[in-house]
Amino acid sequence: SLGKLTPFYTKMLFDMVDDYMERNLQDILTVASLIGELEFYLGAHHFTERLDKFGIPHSFPKYEGNVVDVTGLHNPLLILQEEGGNGFKSVPNDVYFDAEKRLYVVTGPNDGGKSVYLRAVGLLVLLGQNGYQIPAPEGTLAPMDEVFTHFIPKDDITRRRGRYRQELQQLRYIFENATSDSLVLLDEPCGGTDPGQGSKQSLTALKQLYRFGPRAVFATHMHNVSEEIEGAEYPYAHNLQVGVEIPDGSPVLTYKVSPGRAGHSFGDLVAKDVGVDEVSLHKLLEERFPAK
Repeated sequence: SLGKLTPFYTKMLFDMVDDYMERNLQDILTVASLIGELEFYLGAHHFTERLDKFGIPHSFPKYEGNVVDVTGLHNPLLILQEEGGNGFKSVPNDVYFDAEKRLYVVTGPNDGGKSVYLRAVGLLVLLGQNGYQIPAPEGTLAPMDEVFTHFIPKDDITRRRGRYRQELQQLRYIFENATSDSLVLLDEPCGGTDPGQGSKQSLTALKQLYRFGPRAVFATHMHNVSEEIEGAEYPYAHNLQVGVEIPDGSPVLTYKVSPGRAGHSFGDLVAKDVGVDEVSLHKLLEERFPAK
């Protein structure tokens, strides 16, 4: 009957599979071991295709000594966001490190691109060292043992840790693990407390970073930090600023990073743009609660 035949054919099928596996096991294992590599190369190819779609130049970096010299670097995250149709545009910037330029402090307007630049530098190293092309027409990289990042954390109420404590714990971890061959990226690392204490702790972190000498980019809105490194104590530290133009009295962000120290954060511009400056809020409340 059919009920008796089914177990017979099932056993026959399993025997055939077992026989095939036994005779071809090594080939199967070889193919399986290549799946990860194939995914990597397909991912790299897909990445360059997306760069081509938006006309972003890309290249394989060279590795020569301890110099990092990349011209026209794009942030690939902005490119992917642009692909999603949110209107972001990627502005190319340069990256340079050598023995006399190890640490940069980046200042500039709110929303001016400081964090975007930090992420672009980090992704540059990760892409290059993992065999991907970098989103720049050409570039030279130096091998780095690890990339350490410090971006603004969210409050962790489950562990009763506020933002400032988390910031300091992140800093401690970096100083416990980074070496002179690391890349350290700090984005407003001490902004979770009052300006005076935050500035003091930022200067402490800056001084100790300079002491053991990793390649580092330190973004901050605390202008006294950028003033500090212009002294003779920090000959290998330099200031960068994100650009702003004022053609008709109103600041226009350019997102270009250039040497120098910013003199104004333009926080009032952001407040006006969001609609929480005094005039905007007064008008809003008048509309919501008209006088009777």
